[in-house]
Amino acid sequence: MSPFGLCILLAMASTLARGEELQELRRFSSRLQSIAVEARSETGIEVALLAARGNRFRLQWQGRLVVCDGKTVWNYSPEHRQVVISEARRLSGGLEQVFTAFLEHAHLRIVERRADTLRVECLPASSSPSLGFRSAVLTVRRGDWTPLALELRTEASTQRWELRNFRANPPVRPEDFAFTPPPGTEVIRLTPPGQ
Repeated sequence: MSPFGLCILLAMASTLARGEELQELRRFSSRLQSIAVEARSETGIEVALLAARGNRFRLQWQGRLVVCDGKTVWNYSPEHRQVVISEARRLSGGLEQVFTAFLEHAHLRIVERRADTLRVECLPASSSPSLGFRSAVLTVRRGDWTPLALELRTEASTQRWELRNFRANPPVRPEDFAFTPPPGTEVIRLTPPGQ
């Protein structure tokens, strides 16, 4: 076989391997019904996230709490003794939607391969829900697809998150995605335009 023919075969084998890895990542994502993860931003913000399909999530950081049951979002600040209530359809997705809605349908491309990790660029498909970012780069551990890091890119900036203690399909209860304001909390309801 000529060196040129060998190069073509190696390139085809590499493309096939990459395609298989991306299919495995997509299958991993499709099996996720819920996730729990801790994340730290490059600016030092620590968050704890529990999310489930149906745009349901519970996100805690720096004393704040945002809870969504798929229809209603409660944004609670104990420091200000205030909760802002809005409709979930006004919500643009972020960290909580990457694993439970986005990866299954995104266009995926491996941008870096290391011995034990892959960095995968994820671009929204036309069928993706409205997102708060234009693309994402996900670093996963090869073999079990555990997410290790995430970059969310907007037109103006990039948010970088280190991910820890990722759990696939932890049990969730309806009360995980519900919120009742404590007594004495100021309640602000955002009404959609036209209502």
